[in-house]
Amino acid sequence: MKRYDTLDGSLLKWKNKFHYLELDVRSLSLFRIVLGVSLLYNLIIIRWNYAVELLGKDRIVPIDIMHKLNGTNAFSVFDIIQNNNFAFIYLLLTILSAGFYTIGYKTKFFSWITLFLYWNILQATSSYCFGFDFYTFQLLFWSCFLPLDNFFSVSKKVQIVKPYFSVTFVLLFQIVCVYFFTGLAKYGISWKGGYAVHNMLMDNWATLSPSSLLIDKPYLYKPLTYATLLADILFPFLIFIPSPRSVFRYVIVVYLIGFHLCIFLMYNVGNFSITGFAAATVLLPSDFWDRFHKTDKKIISAPHSRWNYVLILFCLFSIYIITVKNLVFSTKFTAAKDWKNIKDIKSFLSKVDVTAPVKVSFFIQNWKMFAPNPPLKLGWMSLEIKKEDGFYYDLLTNQLITDVPTIYWYPTGYEGLIIKYSRNYVYPAVGEKYKIFLKYWIPYKMKKMNIKYDSNKILFVDYVFFSADQSTPFVPPIKKVVIPADSITGYKPFGMY
Repeated sequence: MKRYDTLDGSLLKWKNKFHYLELDVRSLSLFRIVLGVSLLYNLIIIRWNYAVELLGKDRIVPIDIMHKLNGTNAFSVFDIIQNNNFAFIYLLLTILSAGFYTIGYKTKFFSWITLFLYWNILQATSSYCFGFDFYTFQLLFWSCFLPLDNFFSVSKKVQIVKPYFSVTFVLLFQIVCVYFFTGLAKYGISWKGGYAVHNMLMDNWATLSPSSLLIDKPYLYKPLTYATLLADILFPFLIFIPSPRSVFRYVIVVYLIGFHLCIFLMYNVGNFSITGFAAATVLLPSDFWDRFHKTDKKIISAPHSRWNYVLILFCLFSIYIITVKNLVFSTKFTAAKDWKNIKDIKSFLSKVDVTAPVKVSFFIQNWKMFAPNPPLKLGWMSLEIKKEDGFYYDLLTNQLITDVPTIYWYPTGYEGLIIKYSRNYVYPAVGEKYKIFLKYWIPYKMKKMNIKYDSNKILFVDYVFFSADQSTPFVPPIKKVVIPADSITGYKPFGMY
């Protein structure tokens, strides 16, 4: 008898006890498809038109400045090869690899290739990556350890293999942490008052047209606000506590689909919602599939070897890291930051914390989404200039500036996401990375649009308003803040020059 047979038996008994946490092989295959679509959306819709600007030789933000922003552990292949054509080819290869992953062609191989390619992109742009980038990366990372092509794939499987329970548990734990700790961070007055969703929908530079269906209806947005907060807090209980006929699991699936569908239709936040759909699909229980997609193929357990124990140790280590990092997050971004003994807790966590060897990995556990409140400062911005006729015009659209505050242009793709966070330039004392982006973005935009004005004649204009307390909804006044554009383009990051 092999030495590890006894341990195998113990693990099997433990796994049988928690069988309700196992993931259905059909759910995993659907998860692969939806996550692949999310990744393709990120690469094609968001990043493709900004390949050179963020990855090539002619970057908007110079590479030496980007290195300082990203830090020493954000190295990537783009540090070695600085070439515009390479940036396009690399992104195209990533799209192709993600496509093979999505359709289920040699999934095990292309899952790791896609992860590596995507990881390099996030490493190179880590200062200008967003929560949906890291959420997508986390799910993609754990998917590499799972059998994803049992069903709905072009690579036909003779035998259906169950996933390793240790990996499925970590994947569940990761998904739980994303929503639960986000819920803990939503302790602000807008969530307690039931109008957080309303405040989000006031951001008319980021919302989509269906948002008008909710924004003036408190009988809709208030229940949605409280339901979101409640579901986030209950997430670990609904996942880790068994229920008859998987009722709790269905509650979470319905919540995730409804929550992310609303966001997808009403608010531009990248591919966050599609990744959320992927999380919902992986949670579909077996009895859901048994109603209409039964299979007569034999399902076998994952092969047992010494590799199992290496994987188990890695999963235990990962759970430890995810736990500690989320607790560190909680000391900064939840109501716990105001506890009397918070300094002692921070001191303890600093001793048990493990420094991330690279910038982008499962060590990233920062799920501060619209917390503690959605942004209070909203609005839009424009570049304006006075022309020979004595009137002011929007520089990017050539529209006449009127006395009525008007949105003159809507940024899209990756540019739009960064610009959205770069608003209200004159207000924040922090946010240097967005000040840096605007410093280089203004000359880049003028050059790209063949605008030949001197920057000292151009005005950077903030149209800003404060959503404030919307428990009794009102339309806040819009303030027009004007500063010379060359005060931005002359900004000296890190005290350079």
